[in-house]
Amino acid sequence: MAAPNRSLVEDYSRYLKAFELFLERSSEHQCMRDFIHNTLPNILATVGVGKSTLNVMGVGSGAGEIDLEILTQLHAKHPEARVENDVVEPSGDMLYKYKVLVAKTLGLDHISFRFNKMTAIEFESDWKQRNTDRKLDFIHMIQMLYYVNDPEATVSFFRSLLHKNGKLLVILVSGDSGWGGLWRRYRDQVHSRCVTTADIKSFLDAKGIHYESHVFASSMDITECFTAEDEKGELMLDFLTEVLEFTKNAYPELNSGVLELLKQPECSREVDGRVMFNNNMDAPPAGQSGWGRLWRTYRAQLCMSDISQCVTSGDVRNFLDAKGIPYQSHTLPSQMDITECFTAGDEKGELLLDFLTEVLEFSKNASPELKAGVLELLKHPECSREVDGRIIFNNNLEALVLTP
Repeated sequence: MAAPNRSLVEDYSRYLKAFELFLERSSEHQCMRDFIHNTLPNILATVGVGKSTLNVMGVGSGAGEIDLEILTQLHAKHPEARVENDVVEPSGDMLYKYKVLVAKTLGLDHISFRFNKMTAIEFESDWKQRNTDRKLDFIHMIQMLYYVNDPEATVSFFRSLLHKNGKLLVILVSGDSGWGGLWRRYRDQVHSRCVTTADIKSFLDAKGIHYESHVFASSMDITECFTAEDEKGELMLDFLTEVLEFTKNAYPELNSGVLELLKQPECSREVDGRVMFNNNMDAPPAGQSGWGRLWRTYRAQLCMSDISQCVTSGDVRNFLDAKGIPYQSHTLPSQMDITECFTAGDEKGELLLDFLTEVLEFSKNASPELKAGVLELLKHPECSREVDGRIIFNNNLEALVLTP
């Protein structure tokens, strides 16, 4: 059944109130800032190395607070470089706030800002008409793919603008979040743009496009949603479903079904008597562990034994999503020190390489090209990170819980 009601975004003032309440009740901005300060610097370190000018673009940048935090981290990694920063944002109100923020923020003399009041699709059309060959070093698209008709095409276009060593950062709600559970069940009845990182990762995997994945935990207190006629609860239900005045306008079966689902472990958990909605975000899961990246690249050369089947939780989740089977996901952070792998002739290093590749005496028997490729990949941020001079492999696990 198609969504029978008006979309929340048709009433901008109510949407804004709902969004502000969402920020007040969720840990989204804090966990995003944690990501920007603790994880993003390592990603930015490999962007535009040695260039005197870095070309950056924010798509759907809003009022610019997150943009400026990203630009601060970029400057810390490339203090000598100037930055040309393109902003793509359709809201004149947001662009005005962005410009005011820039005007009152110190230390931005090395950045030139170019403001584009247009949607992502309008920008794509404008870019193609200008027929420019300019390339970007870093593009970020944070919580904006819900607002385009074809997320895959949008990702493909902006990825095509990247310089050879450029990076595209996409942040969306995780497929394993409460949003994913809500959208899987009521995709046709609500107005929400039902796209999660699971959709984007499936597209990237199908195209053989390499990517890194970073999950950051976030939650939102939705307790008032279950109190009849509570003003904040009704506003949060509008935001969750993107249906304008959902409580008044949704038919009774949909109203009760959504409320029941929101209390399920698939969407939320109870903490000290409060209902906490899973608002986890993902920047495109053990399926994106170092193992996942290693297997995607060298599947044909390494996955040859009965035990080495090159399957990750990402493959299982894709199957479950395709079948519409509900599940819960729990990421279990894990790591492994593989430093000795990079010391020629080291006995422990050779043993670790055997284990990682499932190839007997890999160092002796692998072709020089395969050996060099695997070692180079194992040092890449998609597989490992450097901590105090040690190479730490991402061994993350993911637990998927299914019910009958």
